[in-house]
Amino acid sequence: MKFYDQVKQSQTEIQAINHDLKNQYLVLLSKLQKGEVEDAINSIRRSLSTLTEEHSTIFTENHTLNFMLNEKNTYALSKGIKFNIKAFLPRKINLQDDVLVAIFGNLLDNSINACKRLTSIEMKEVNLEVDYFKNNLAIEISNHFNTAEIETRKNRLIEGMGIRNVIKAVEENGGIYEQWTKGELYIVSIVLLNITYQE
Repeated sequence: MKFYDQVKQSQTEIQAINHDLKNQYLVLLSKLQKGEVEDAINSIRRSLSTLTEEHSTIFTENHTLNFMLNEKNTYALSKGIKFNIKAFLPRKINLQDDVLVAIFGNLLDNSINACKRLTSIEMKEVNLEVDYFKNNLAIEISNHFNTAEIETRKNRLIEGMGIRNVIKAVEENGGIYEQWTKGELYIVSIVLLNITYQE
């Protein structure tokens, strides 16, 4: 519920920003039409100077996923973990937000937790690719992990429950889930079919 409240607040803030930007563009257009180029340039500079690092990075058009990626990225960076994110997902699709939250929340948490347990700084890296093509949504996430955990799995009991939730969400939405390891790399690949764009 806290996450949904944050998403709702984020969307409200984005709508307010869009409204303000529209008004700013109208003012700039008026200045340019009157030949007040220098004033227009100064207005743009003032606007740019007010932007801070606190503003969200735009990873994707989808507000729910974008908010989650920003939250997880901020947390990962605070733990010395690098995020490589390539995400394309339309703003509105016929997939409920709670499904997106279940899938991406658990996958990202698992990857971050695995990286936190690594001693090598260079290996603390999460790679995420999200592609939407011809009504299919493809997700692939990979990270390095401690291979000793394959034997004990003592440190991965919580993540194991998360993965079960991911698999359940994928299967309930007619998708395909696969996971495998390649050396010290842990990889999860998901394909969700018949994901349509909503106007």
